Amino acid sequence: MKIVDIRLTGLAGGTVEGGWANDLKPEDDLNTVVEVISDEGLIGVGSAMTGKALVEAAVRLLRPVLIDERADEPARVTEKLRQSYFWQGRGGTVEHAISGLDIALWDLFGKICKQPVARLLGGYYRHKIKPYGSMLPRCATSCSRQWPAASRRSSSAGGRSVAAIASSTSCWSAPPVRPSARTSS
Repeated sequence: MKIVDIRLTGLAGGTVEGGWANDLKPEDDLNTVVEVISDEGLIGVGSAMTGKALVEAAVRLLRPVLIDERADEPARVTEKLRQSYFWQGRGGTVEHAISGLDIALWDLFGKICKQPVARLLGGYYRHKIKPYGSMLPRCATSCSRQWPAASRRSSSAGGRSVAAIASSTSCWSAPPVRPSARTSS
């Protein structure tokens, strides 16, 4: 089974209240869905935490190495991409695109084998996970105001905690998780 195409979809449309910074517009895309398509019609789905225009540019670079590769060897294909383009740097757009492709390749491999990816990666370590809420307020003061509501929303959704990163133009800080921000297990 061979890889015949890559399809990209930029995700846009705004963020949840208390999510991303207020300066983002609904048309801004911050994440791209990456689909790797096989010659037998199976599709593996991944995600790159980079806008579609940047991922498209990286995929144009990576495409000659990826097309016609085996769809059932995700680790080898991903390593080949990394080795072929190491001179592009080990971070940034190309690495984000490779990471999205890697996720899609493993998803495709799971579909080929009719197995969950967790089993292919060594087995299940958990059968359930507890979700947590995230928030990115503009500053620590805003964080302290938003924390109680974020904690209640996380708790009502079954979560046990809230992760927050408060920022300003001059610093990043992560407030400690307080006992009041956790729900009972």
